[in-house]
Amino acid sequence: MSDSWNPAQYEKFKSERSQPFLDLLEYIKPEKFETAIDLGCGTGELTRLMHDRFHPKSTLGMDSSEAMLEKSRSFATDTLKFIQGDIDIWEKPEGYSLIISNAALQWSPGHRDLFARLYRSLIPGGQVAVQMPMNHDYATHVLSSAMSHEDTWKEALGGHTYEKPKTMLTVEDYATLMHKLG
Repeated sequence: MSDSWNPAQYEKFKSERSQPFLDLLEYIKPEKFETAIDLGCGTGELTRLMHDRFHPKSTLGMDSSEAMLEKSRSFATDTLKFIQGDIDIWEKPEGYSLIISNAALQWSPGHRDLFARLYRSLIPGGQVAVQMPMNHDYATHVLSSAMSHEDTWKEALGGHTYEKPKTMLTVEDYATLMHKLG
């Protein structure tokens, strides 16, 4: 699997990238969390912020990108670790009191199964906090996709094209799914 994530590029948009995560933290009911996991932790900086805010006994940040995880190592502590892993196959039945994911799950397929796995990975009374951008139909994304397929831009972009992820459910479908899962 090719690692196309670039920590330097990620850092350029730190403010824009951080705000949804900070907003998500406001929805988490503060409790004494035993264990927490951040799925798609990126550089680990925001995982560390969450860890310092809620003080779980142990936190795990997981990301598929070795380049991002290289940066995360500076945020590791005795109670905060980072590992490489694949969200698409991850599951730890009844293992976490807090599962958080910011701007990562939209890249994963099979959201009904994915969210069922997340809920199975909670201890009783645990919390799932997820933020996924649903901006793929915005004009900027539609135009970027169209342009990335034009020969001039395809060459300038080194052959990279942008495709709308076909993974997202509707808001109504997520509400129904969450209600069903508990």
